[in-house]
Amino acid sequence: MYDHGFKFSTPKRGFTEADVYEVKYQYLPNDTGTKEYAKTYTYFEGIMDDYTELGGKFMLETEAYELIYDNQSNTVKGVKARSYDGKEYEIYADAIVLATGGFAGNVEMETKYFSNEYYPLNGEWKQYGMHQNDGKMIANAIDIGAGTYNIGMPPMVHVAGTPSFLTDYAKNELPGVIGRMTGRTSVWTPGDIPLNMVIAKNSLAINRDGKRFTSETGVGMLDPWKSGANYYSIWSNDQVQKIKENGFSIASEGPGTSYLGHQTAIPANIPLPETDEVLQSAIDAGFVYKADTIAELAKLISVDPAALEETVTTYNSYCQSGQDLDFRKPAEFLVEVGKGPYYAVVGTPYCYSTCGGLNINENFNVLMTDGKTPVNNLYAVGTDSMGVLFTEKKPYVTFGGAAQGWSFTSGYLAGEIIAEKVLGK
Repeated sequence: MYDHGFKFSTPKRGFTEADVYEVKYQYLPNDTGTKEYAKTYTYFEGIMDDYTELGGKFMLETEAYELIYDNQSNTVKGVKARSYDGKEYEIYADAIVLATGGFAGNVEMETKYFSNEYYPLNGEWKQYGMHQNDGKMIANAIDIGAGTYNIGMPPMVHVAGTPSFLTDYAKNELPGVIGRMTGRTSVWTPGDIPLNMVIAKNSLAINRDGKRFTSETGVGMLDPWKSGANYYSIWSNDQVQKIKENGFSIASEGPGTSYLGHQTAIPANIPLPETDEVLQSAIDAGFVYKADTIAELAKLISVDPAALEETVTTYNSYCQSGQDLDFRKPAEFLVEVGKGPYYAVVGTPYCYSTCGGLNINENFNVLMTDGKTPVNNLYAVGTDSMGVLFTEKKPYVTFGGAAQGWSFTSGYLAGEIIAEKVLGK
């Protein structure tokens, strides 16, 4: 802000009224999704120019893939890297900083480090973001003896949707409404019916055990991770026909329909005669299941039939009484699962990144597995070391922004510390 021309709005609170701290900053101009917002990119262009003028060099599209490590001195001396055209480099330096964004793009590491000890985390997670963040440098540091800290904590999840999307349906513009992420006129399509179903507040959502895991009002944002890497939204033919004849009674607005699919919620109370056809297409695509009975549906999705039948019976009793005794979902969103056939729409929590990573000390120096001995010249910032803020017994913060804050703070402080060490000033 003071030296490189970045501009921020005044502090704001987070996503909900329960967020009492004013910690949320937005870049100015603060109109996400418009062409004006694109001006924020000039901040980054400016700081890159400042760095280059100081003698710095950027090697874009050049991936570091291995640490150059001297075992005798326990010192990282550089990295091996490969550019987009296949050219190989060995780059030596007095300090190596890992800032690779975690390992959400690496299924093997997710499977290895995400356990079910505290939450049902094991398995492959869908990612919303940068798939090149494959954790190979974190893994390489571990291979040379580096330790980890809370590497198995839940990934950061604020959004859910279907695992894939249908694109062969007509698009409908909403004149005068600008898409939050596109900066263009918002469009919705019947192809996003499954997406809108899977995050609907007035639906029934179950985990892989056939049980509810949260109030469905939180499935679209903040709570979907509680199910693990996927969940199922259960619908009856009665409910589906109402969508077909009258449309959704409530628009599924939120991150799921802002970031995924065609990035606009289907407006409420618009008949959707294509519903049967769309659901059949989703069945053919493998992310919707259909069966005549709840027990048969349970078998299709590898859920215990007795467990799912009990869940549906209990949920319907809450709908009839208007009281959700498990998660206190408001009565206005309690809609009974009616007569079959029945549908299960696959829900997927999308993670932005992982949270846990390498262990570091107060100088951001990566530590060996003993938690005390630094790996000389090796540092880790951002989500490569953010586990030091957390515990595997709790999820990523619900108000968001912790990863951004740690990225800025750890990068800034590590830069100062390394500059003083290397330059002696």
